[in-house]
Amino acid sequence: MSVQEFERNYKKVLPSSKSAAILDLGCGDGAFLSWLKKKGYEDLTGVDLKPASIDGVVFHRDEIIRFLQSNRKRYDLIMLRFVIEHFKKEDLNTLVELLDLRLVSGGRLVIETPNAGFILAASQRWADLEHEVMFTPETLSKLLSTHFKIKRRGYSCPAGIRARTTLLLFWFPLRFFLWLLAIGNWRFLVPPLSIGPEDAAFIVECVRK
Repeated sequence: MSVQEFERNYKKVLPSSKSAAILDLGCGDGAFLSWLKKKGYEDLTGVDLKPASIDGVVFHRDEIIRFLQSNRKRYDLIMLRFVIEHFKKEDLNTLVELLDLRLVSGGRLVIETPNAGFILAASQRWADLEHEVMFTPETLSKLLSTHFKIKRRGYSCPAGIRARTTLLLFWFPLRFFLWLLAIGNWRFLVPPLSIGPEDAAFIVECVRK
């Protein structure tokens, strides 16, 4: 993700205090933590099987559930960006319970994941063989609601997804749309799906009860 996308998607969820403890689970190359570091945040932690190395940021090379079970620190903000879809269904309730334990009272959990209601969701599901499950905003909110109060849901679209899908979504279906319109079967064009590239992923922000 670019700095512009971080600013657009996450600026509003950041703690006001620069000393707030922030945990990025599945931090990858550390780009998000690097952005936070430049914004002045001091207590930053990242967890990944192949963590990056950034001065002033604590990294743990570990599996997420194992880290949450062994680590006793509580955080003001926990981020999972395109991570939860890699968990097996049988591990999801355990994950949610551990996330609840690792947040301070009133702490925020922010999750971004591909949208199963997106018209090209199948291509996202199988684009990575490590994907185990997909969610819609409604199903993820239901999972989280056992421990968290849902504060905000919104759509996002990583630049790579937008570039790949715009042509497919808006040029090729145009001929099909015109054909259905011509034969009077336009009602078939109203499925319960999100069709804009901006709907390819979504973010759920919630607060610990």
